[in-house]
Amino acid sequence: MDIKAEKLSLIKWLIEIEDPSLVYQFIILKNELQQGNLGEWDSLPEIQKEHILTSLAEAEAGLVTPAKEVIQRSREKYGLNH
Repeated sequence: MDIKAEKLSLIKWLIEIEDPSLVYQFIILKNELQQGNLGEWDSLPEIQKEHILTSLAEAEAGLVTPAKEVIQRSREKYGLNH
């Protein structure tokens, strides 16, 4: 196996990925490997990993509401403007 060719093949493939959750899976893997915490990620149940990756993808896509905005809306809705 030519490791250099394999790395180039992976880079080309990664560039073409459109799915943000898949990209985040690689980012998490890279970060965990660099920090030596891979065992912690591996110990999570698959459903938790899926939820984390989905949440990260949603945040990146702008599909989340900042906590401050949610709190402000709730205070206004229920008359809790302290």
